[in-house]
Amino acid sequence: MTQIKEAKLTPAEMRVFDMLVYGLTSKEIASRIGCSFRTIHIHRSNIMNKTGANNGGTLIRMSMTKQIRKRIDAIEKAVVWGKTAEALAEIRNINAFLGDKK
Repeated sequence: MTQIKEAKLTPAEMRVFDMLVYGLTSKEIASRIGCSFRTIHIHRSNIMNKTGANNGGTLIRMSMTKQIRKRIDAIEKAVVWGKTAEALAEIRNINAFLGDKK
């Protein structure tokens, strides 16, 4: 499994990253943002270099991992503060995110 580096993406790169993870092509992103395909290609290249990702699948996995980690942090905080109901709600959110019906 490829290790992902923690990356400091610019706001423009983060916007492109979100659209790539959503499944849009570079051409579709350029059209939506209103910039050239070349600009999106540069952002995409910067994202890959900064994250250490070697393909789109790795970027998607990175995005999912980041979202799950945020949820786990919320659970840990809720447990520390004795907020069991909030912790259980976050666990349900993770299950929904992963597509589980539990």
